[in-house]
Amino acid sequence: MMSKSHIRSVLTTLIVCTYICSINAQAQGPLHGLDTTVCNPSTIPNSQTPKKPSLSETYRLTVECNIQNKNYSTDYTEYFDYQNQRAAVHQWEEGFHAYGIYNYAANEMYTVEAQTGVCTVDSLSSSSNTFLFGFKTSATNPKVGRMFSAYGALRFGNGTNEQYMGRSKIRGMQVDQWKSCLYWSSMDATMEVHWYFTAPGWGMADGKSQVPVRCTVVGNIWEVKGSTPTARKFTHTYEFSEYLTDDMAQLTTTTFETPSGVICPGRKDTKPLPTPATAFKFTSEILTPDSLTIGFIKVISKFILNSGEWYDQKMGLVRYDYVPDSQSVSPFGYGLLTQVHDFNEGIAYVIDPAVGNCTAQPIDGTGFDAKFVVGSNNMKVRIRTPAEFFYFDKTQYAYEGVKSVRGVDCDVYITQRTDWPPNTSGYKSTWEWYFAKKTWVQSTGHTYDFGMPMMLLLKADGVSWF
Repeated sequence: MMSKSHIRSVLTTLIVCTYICSINAQAQGPLHGLDTTVCNPSTIPNSQTPKKPSLSETYRLTVECNIQNKNYSTDYTEYFDYQNQRAAVHQWEEGFHAYGIYNYAANEMYTVEAQTGVCTVDSLSSSSNTFLFGFKTSATNPKVGRMFSAYGALRFGNGTNEQYMGRSKIRGMQVDQWKSCLYWSSMDATMEVHWYFTAPGWGMADGKSQVPVRCTVVGNIWEVKGSTPTARKFTHTYEFSEYLTDDMAQLTTTTFETPSGVICPGRKDTKPLPTPATAFKFTSEILTPDSLTIGFIKVISKFILNSGEWYDQKMGLVRYDYVPDSQSVSPFGYGLLTQVHDFNEGIAYVIDPAVGNCTAQPIDGTGFDAKFVVGSNNMKVRIRTPAEFFYFDKTQYAYEGVKSVRGVDCDVYITQRTDWPPNTSGYKSTWEWYFAKKTWVQSTGHTYDFGMPMMLLLKADGVSWF
């Protein structure tokens, strides 16, 4: 498994690569300052013609980063949505896939290593990785940061003098070339940058012209080794492709959310869990992908009297219909069964409606609706509270954002437990609840204080349930 430090170093390489210069250290000691042997900004005019390319504030961009001075290449995809103040970056390097998600609303950055699912959380306001998309504050609201514009994120046309160098051909495309000279005191680095955009009239995938094709960077970074400042040369080439803007970029809420099943320890809880009702109904389809089985269970509230299936905490009664799993042991057969649990008496009635049999037995205290009474030596049971029924107890859920289930937009919450399966130890299980957003719930003609549960995704040691 990748270490936390390695995940961050991989993403830092990605971000610095995006930042045009892959330099993994801050300047130390006295600064050399602008290195005029590389270039000099004062000698570069700011060309007024031809007109510089316009950059969309919503885009998706794929980049191949070729770091010639270090003999390696890495690929990444950048997702940028200035209007909604969100961004994401995916990187592929030496067989690893890591990505960063920038949540400006929560002032958080999530770094995920895809192969292991390990996630770390950093504060954007104090993170060294904000130079990619920025973290600008205002005097009126100093605690809330905003992103750079697209020009700031790509470091083009953002107040820097850029000289038009004429037209050439790159990868078979007619392109216009601009040159600039940059000095970054934070890294004591001077670099000459050449940008190449498709020429006006050259058609591209999303119907736009003047899209980025290539960026080359050549320069020196000054480092202090011992007491002697030394210049280290770097040469980078960035090849751009799949630059898609606006609707063609197909950016959705999922683009800027952590993937399903990934726990990010320390993530802020930005939206509280719904509060369960004390009486409710549901029909649940249970998928177990590892064993290729599909089952179902019905639990219906007392208000649907003609169905006879319900959960009511106040009355201490639960009824549910189900078909036993064919791969499990069932003393009552494998047809449709009904169970009625009377927690007032501690008795479970198992009914086979096909033959009319009814068997009375003690309620199993490890069932989905039951808990053993503390201090009873597992001899007495009680009905689960609504929070216990949905496994909201004894843990802290984090709000992940909005994801889609069966075409329905859902608020998603995630947590990790160590008390499931019951009567076991040493297991970690991930619980991910999906609740339909209230706009969808209201369209059904009913408004639920609790919300409408759409799916529970449960994973434990390689076994998954939906």
